[in-house]
Amino acid sequence: MDIAIVGAGIAGLSAALALRKQGFNPRVFERRSVPAAGGAGVTLWPNASFVLEQLGVLHAIQAVGGRPLAMRRYDAAGNALGGLDIELLDRTMGYPTVTVLRRDLQDVLLAHARRAGIAVEFGCQAVAIDLDAQGQAVARFGNGT
Repeated sequence: MDIAIVGAGIAGLSAALALRKQGFNPRVFERRSVPAAGGAGVTLWPNASFVLEQLGVLHAIQAVGGRPLAMRRYDAAGNALGGLDIELLDRTMGYPTVTVLRRDLQDVLLAHARRAGIAVEFGCQAVAIDLDAQGQAVARFGNGT
């Protein structure tokens, strides 16, 4: 089955990888002309690492990311409000917490999608999604695709 995914961000690329693993033929369309290069860092907690391992990308993400050991919270006056032992959380959950720049995470997902043979097309802004005569969804893009 062919599946179109509108958006080549983290969610779209992750969905495409998951669909490919299930035997589908996803194709990703992104309105930007190039992959997004901005954004801040993100923390991927153990539940996300579990999913990323299932997608086959966790080791590549760990290679470009970092491993936080603890989290501490303070109020505006500098008084401790508590914290979290992330190492203990990771051991308990069985998967690591990883911090990574959003662009690096997206680069890893994009590289794996391409290696999996998933078509990712940039410069394709969706302008309409209609149903054809057979009731199938048809995405139409500003560039005529």
